[in-house]
Parts: sequence; C-alpha cells; structure tokens
Amino acid sequence: MRKPLYQIEQDYLAIADALEQGELTPELETALAITEQELQVKAVGYGFIIKDAEANIDAIDAEIKRLQALKKSEQTKADRMRQAISQAMQMFGIHEVKTPTLKLSFRKSTRVVGMSFDELPDAFVTIVPEQRKPNLTAIGAALKEGQAVGDYRIEEHLNLQIK
Repeated sequence: MRKPLYQIEQDYLAIADALEQGELTPELETALAITEQELQVKAVGYGFIIKDAEANIDAIDAEIKRLQALKKSEQTKADRMRQAISQAMQMFGIHEVKTPTLKLSFRKSTRVVGMSFDELPDAFVTIVPEQRKPNLTAIGAALKEGQAVGDYRIEEHLNLQIK
C-alpha cells in the first residue's frame, strides 16, 4: 500500500509517542522499520521528481535565453529596415505610402535638445538626489514662449508610422 509522505510522518509520530509511553515491543519495532523503509522509498521518489524539475528549469532558462536573443535579432532587423525606408522616403520627398492593407507615413514630433545644464536657472532644473538634471518640460515650455534658455532648442523630427 502506497502512503503519502504526510501519512508516513504521522505513523512515525504515533510510533514515537507509543515508545515514550512504554517499551519497545516487537510490533513497534516492526512498525518502525516499515515506516522508515516507506520513508526511504518515498524520499527516493521525491529525489527523482526534484531532479526532473531542476532539469526542466534549466531547459526553460535556456529557452528564455534563446528567445531573448531571437527577439533582439528581430528588433534589430526591424529597426534597420525602419531606418532604411525612412531615409529613402525622406530623400525622395515621399510623406506617405498607402495600400489597402498597409500605410507608411510620417508623424512630426518635437524634442528639446541641449547640452549644457550646469548654468541653468533652478526653474529649469529637476533635483534628483545627488544629481542635477535638466527639466526638459519646463525648458520646452519656456522655448515655446520665445524665452532663450542656454544652448537649448526645439528640434523637429519625423517618426515613421507603420499601420
């Protein structure tokens, strides 16, 4: 009869309790030996299951690494192709390519660009603990109002949209 590990532990505790209340009888000795043997068989089974689970974990880790490398490769390919078609469309002055199933077009975006921020007034700086960095939102708002802020300027970019 196969017993779960919990039942083997309960049987052992019952035998240990009986031993504390009396002496070691042949029946208790036999029951103790059977419980110990059942535990050893169960432990070996658990050991094989644990080794199998650890092997599965190693295989899963390897598959994750393989998929991450594949993802990175596909992302690089897509980025290179996006850059190439964007440059070609801009060179020929084409702003949109449209078919019944695909549309490539440009969307304008602006970005605040500048290099020096050590001399910026506090209104244009975000204080990060132990670090001083430019607050591009505040700088962008000031630039849009016509205010000069160091060497910062607003650049316009064309971002390729593929839908």
